[in-house]
Amino acid sequence: SSGYSEIIEKLSQMRESYKTVSITFTEGENLLDIAKKLEDNEVCTADDFLFEFNKNQGFDFENDVDDNGDMFYRMEGYFYPDTYEFYVNDSAGNVTKKLREQFEKKYKTVKAKIKNSGMSLNEVMTLASIVQLEAASENEMPKVASVFLNRLDDPDTYPMLQSDTTTNYIKNVIKTEADNTASIEHYTECYDTYKCKGLPAGPICNPGMAAINAVLEPKKTDYYYFCNNLKTGETFYAKTLDEHEENLVKAGLAKKK
Repeated sequence: SSGYSEIIEKLSQMRESYKTVSITFTEGENLLDIAKKLEDNEVCTADDFLFEFNKNQGFDFENDVDDNGDMFYRMEGYFYPDTYEFYVNDSAGNVTKKLREQFEKKYKTVKAKIKNSGMSLNEVMTLASIVQLEAASENEMPKVASVFLNRLDDPDTYPMLQSDTTTNYIKNVIKTEADNTASIEHYTECYDTYKCKGLPAGPICNPGMAAINAVLEPKKTDYYYFCNNLKTGETFYAKTLDEHEENLVKAGLAKKK
């Protein structure tokens, strides 16, 4: 959007410093977390990053991202968790390009699996983001993915996924960043899996490859419920609601009736 003379002037200016910083982003961080981490490390401002990262940058995989109009951050989920080295005081555009290049490399390794899964890229990344936050460990991810996929395959019996992770996203991201009450209400309806049917509008964090592969290659089960013991990390699975309620007691999440 800059004028020709402005572009020439910016190109002619010498970079004041070539100081770099290395930042590690872990699986499960959302774009707001990432933006704040970049700002805290003086790479670029959080607002600039969120603006640039949610724009198209001309990468091939962007053509496969569904723009359903109801995603809070259009490119949430499309940041690959890794360790990156950035220039201090760089532009958000340069930062985004580096991140897109890494995601595109990873996407190419699973593109065929996604195509064969019968799900769209957005559906895969959305479910992977939930699995990332719900599973107690990487080993449990294929089973956890199977629970959600089983529910999605039987919408008449299980119309809602009922994942607390989406409630947390509403609380920590949507309600803190939405412009007004109407927007909060709209996006809450689109992301609250205790209210909306099936998957939420988009990913709620940026998952790692283990969670993505768990969705693409889930364990074959007939489970429809699971819960985690928050102290031991043990996961309990159930076929029926009665079994699930018993598991909640075992996991220390409910009292015996």
